[in-house]
Amino acid sequence: MNFKTIAVVLCLLALASIVAGCAKKAGAETPADEPAVPDEAGPDTPSAMPEGEASPAPEEEPSAPDGASSAPNGDAPVPIAPYGGSGGGIELPDDVFDSAAPPSEEPPAPGGSVDYVDPEAAKVIESTEIASFECSFSLESLLSNGAEGLPQTRHCALFAERTETGAACRYVDDGGERAFTADAAFLGDLQALVSKHDLAQYNGRYHETYGLPDDFGATIRVDYTDGETIRTSDNQDMFLPLEAVRDLVALFANET
Repeated sequence: MNFKTIAVVLCLLALASIVAGCAKKAGAETPADEPAVPDEAGPDTPSAMPEGEASPAPEEEPSAPDGASSAPNGDAPVPIAPYGGSGGGIELPDDVFDSAAPPSEEPPAPGGSVDYVDPEAAKVIESTEIASFECSFSLESLLSNGAEGLPQTRHCALFAERTETGAACRYVDDGGERAFTADAAFLGDLQALVSKHDLAQYNGRYHETYGLPDDFGATIRVDYTDGETIRTSDNQDMFLPLEAVRDLVALFANET
């Protein structure tokens, strides 16, 4: 092989090498299919849940217990006070001055008053057998007007309760309490005075002036064995007539 032939072969080999290099470079610069980029979740976009799983339910607010109302601002439930309890209302004491007390939302201020008449209260009592008797009254107005035949005491209270053999009784005035027992005839005499002075005419009447002492006015409570009752109270006006007071005091005083 002569020198000329060798030069031609070398030129062809060099040309082939250059072509191959260009082809390789062109293949490296051709972009492949780009993979899909998932959308970025925004701050308010919930993340996808795995398939087959349910979204968690929102938490429920705890309900207030029975007898309570839900308080605002997330505070603890506020108990609903029953009527007449600490949440308001009148709750009169269980004594001789609480007969026929009407319900009221709020007591009036001192000097204010409450009046009530029970339309169902009987004005005629058919019963004659007293089961219990209570009568309390102030004597100040009567004594200041010169009434005679009365004990010299500001206040007087008379109690009698039927027993198997008669009656258990109490006489109370400013000097104290005197208890005694009486025979069955005593309750008959007491009923005779209830009828004589028609105490049933006051039945169902109630008046209270707030702020007055407990020993003002008058109260009557009579229970009969068959269920009839007499209930009346006025803590301002001593409505009992003088003769009725005299007779009742004399009946009890004679036994002490």
